[in-house]
Amino acid sequence: MFYRIIFLSALLLVFVKPLTANDSVTVLRVIDGDTLIVKLLNGNKETVRLSNIDAPEMDQPYGKESYLSLKQKAEGNIVSIVSHTKDRYGRTIGLILYKGRNLNKEMISEGSAWVYTKYNIDPSLPETEKTARNKKLGLWKDSNAIAPWDWRKRKNKNSNSICKIRKSCTDILHCEEAHYLLKFCHFTYLDKNNNGIPCENLCKN
Repeated sequence: MFYRIIFLSALLLVFVKPLTANDSVTVLRVIDGDTLIVKLLNGNKETVRLSNIDAPEMDQPYGKESYLSLKQKAEGNIVSIVSHTKDRYGRTIGLILYKGRNLNKEMISEGSAWVYTKYNIDPSLPETEKTARNKKLGLWKDSNAIAPWDWRKRKNKNSNSICKIRKSCTDILHCEEAHYLLKFCHFTYLDKNNNGIPCENLCKN
């Protein structure tokens, strides 16, 4: 009997893996086309970066349209997050599922985001992007569309003067500014809880 229990336990370890999806996670706010803030079951907030995709920045062509697309799909809804890891900013990297829909893939299929080739682990996405590109959907209406990672490189060259000024949360007027300083200036001290949300009193909603 003892050995049978050991054997069954071993089978459970092999075939029953902990769930990686967090059910009943509420999307409180969409930051841009690939980033949102969620409320967990325990009441804590976390910033989630959609895995496999890279959306245009808010100040980039089609950035606002990408943001509005994800906002319409996710904000205020209860979603599941299949989390892979966390990035250096403390953001959860994950797949967003809503009523059986893969929102990450939807952003690609409608031309609201690029496949983040450097980090993509979904082999189906390049073909999905190719279809959207051929149909000239979304951002692909512009034949000279700039990849977000290239846009950020250009922007980082111009942000040196901004990042030279060390600001505290009391010096920052808007949540968007706080996210910019965290993301582009790497002011990690603004994120005291290491959950990807800077200046939580300012970005609490």
